[in-house]
Amino acid sequence: MKQEGIQLNTKAERSRKKWTKEERKYLSDNWGIIKVENIANTLGRSKRSVENQAYYLGLGTQMRWYSPREIGEMLGLSLCTVKRYMDEGKLECMRDRTKNKRRMSSEDQIRKFMKNYQDLWDSRKVTINLYSNNMDWYKEKIERDKHRSIKRNSTYTETEIKILIDRYRRGWTLDQIAIELSRNKKSIDNKLRKLDFGRNFIF
Repeated sequence: MKQEGIQLNTKAERSRKKWTKEERKYLSDNWGIIKVENIANTLGRSKRSVENQAYYLGLGTQMRWYSPREIGEMLGLSLCTVKRYMDEGKLECMRDRTKNKRRMSSEDQIRKFMKNYQDLWDSRKVTINLYSNNMDWYKEKIERDKHRSIKRNSTYTETEIKILIDRYRRGWTLDQIAIELSRNKKSIDNKLRKLDFGRNFIF
């Protein structure tokens, strides 16, 4: 049985079979995106074999590294905001060894960002908390955020405007752009009208 051009093998063959170029590519492309168990099932290998090969390729430990999109979902931040914090050095990250050199942050790096830059995220929007709510500073953060107004029509940053125009020119729908920037569809439409879109923009 094959899946996406990858030959699956019986349990007896897993431990002694060498990793092929196609298998390594599949592992590198999906590490940190698909669960280890699912990768192992697709490749017909054991979980331990997959983890060992990931270590050999320098991909890191899957459960401790997160992509900018995953971090955004965890902390209630837009993708471009997370990338901006990485660019500014506020959120430490590293590039993996895959072809696309994706930026990833470890749990420790995310925790460090959360504690050192408490004004840059809202505890009410956090979906996965890497800290215990019993920690004094985190409890104080929660109390502060209760009285903090949520900016619904905040000014667009220069980075957001560039992304907005780029995605629109590439044919993205308003809904897709809204999701990318964590803004509502009406806000995206109004901003494009204010920019008088259709002229030649210089970045």
